[in-house]
Amino acid sequence: AVFARLLSPPSAMQGGSKDKAEEEAFTKSACSACETVFSPILRGSDTEWEEHIAAVHGVTAVLEVNKAVGAWLLRQESIFWSLAEVADMDDADLQRALAEIYAHAASDVSHFKEKEGEEPIRHLKTLLKSPKPKVRARA
Repeated sequence: AVFARLLSPPSAMQGGSKDKAEEEAFTKSACSACETVFSPILRGSDTEWEEHIAAVHGVTAVLEVNKAVGAWLLRQESIFWSLAEVADMDDADLQRALAEIYAHAASDVSHFKEKEGEEPIRHLKTLLKSPKPKVRARA
């Protein structure tokens, strides 16, 4: 409930009047906050495995609460590499989280306009075929 309040635009909590500029500013700041929290963990080569898994669960939680911020997170290339790395785990909750993330991404290709033809499911299949992602961190 607290997470939902943190990632919900103020207009949603005030009951309706949607100021587009206010929502865009909120979404931008929420994306920045998520990047600050999740990116170092998902991109870090020295991150502990438990932290990495918690970050993947965090991405799922963001998707459930705020689709715009979740969509932005899904466009981050490093997150796809991270998800591919954890896909072999026996953790049922983690597998469910991965399935939710990819189901959301696959349901709306518009999240990937700048990379048309690289839909998330196709991208995931390619990643899973390779023994290990070539690059985990962005340059």
